Amino acid sequence: MFEKFKYFIPNYKQCWWLVFFITLVGAIFATPTSFFKDMEIIGKMLAYIMTFIPVLLYIIYKANKAIIQEQSTGIPAKKVKLNEAYFGNMNPVLFFALLALAVFAVSVVIDPISRLMPMPEWFTNIMQNAVGGNLLISILTVAVCAPLLEEFVCRGMMCRGMLEHNSPVFAILWSSFFFAFIHLNPWQAVPAFIIGAVMGWVYYKTHCLWATVFMHAVNNGFSVVTSHLFPDIPMDSTLKDIIPDNNTYMMVYAISVATLALVFFLIIKYIPNKKNGTDKETIISVEV
Repeated sequence: MFEKFKYFIPNYKQCWWLVFFITLVGAIFATPTSFFKDMEIIGKMLAYIMTFIPVLLYIIYKANKAIIQEQSTGIPAKKVKLNEAYFGNMNPVLFFALLALAVFAVSVVIDPISRLMPMPEWFTNIMQNAVGGNLLISILTVAVCAPLLEEFVCRGMMCRGMLEHNSPVFAILWSSFFFAFIHLNPWQAVPAFIIGAVMGWVYYKTHCLWATVFMHAVNNGFSVVTSHLFPDIPMDSTLKDIIPDNNTYMMVYAISVATLALVFFLIIKYIPNKKNGTDKETIISVEV
């Protein structure tokens, strides 16, 4: 089944359909009357997975349609693999280590934005419920399911598709916007857009979906683990709240900016641009 996904290369319009399915079903499962609300331990994980089933069915339908057209016309369809890792002259282990540093650096760099958007109490409670409770289920939901499913759709489908139809800047920024949009709230959306842009750029440079899954997992996993290790720290705390001393805060901030700049420099230097993994074949257009 996974092999057929390369047949669906969504354009900008089709990406909106992916967003529509996710947000519609996600909003239904998020309601207080949701069936999964009554399932104490695995309810939130099941609800999250169910959110992505309609969009997965849509993707499979479009891929099958392209395959059928290819078979019926004899004209090879354009195919783009979701993952075709390219690390240039950089050691993969070093590359993933740099990605982990970049995730932490970005979280610090966007801290001033988080301070401008304090979370209301009701949303803080929602976030606490998402990462709280049973640690294993929280990790499986937030640090495993979310990175796999969201990266499959936002980078593996949306960014990959728009990279074939549009410019890299367009593809990266719009896939980041869609990534932010599906969170359905501004407190997560703004940071999600920024880190989504970084992950989109990494995917553009390497065409490695596992790289963005890794970044996403590190970001989410850190939130889950710290919330369990330090339960007394409020969910809406910013780095400035944790480091009130201004000099120390500015030093940490400057180090994070420098770290992020170094990561970008090294990736640009050692991983030159490479055309995404596209088979040089005629494309069969499959519209909505």
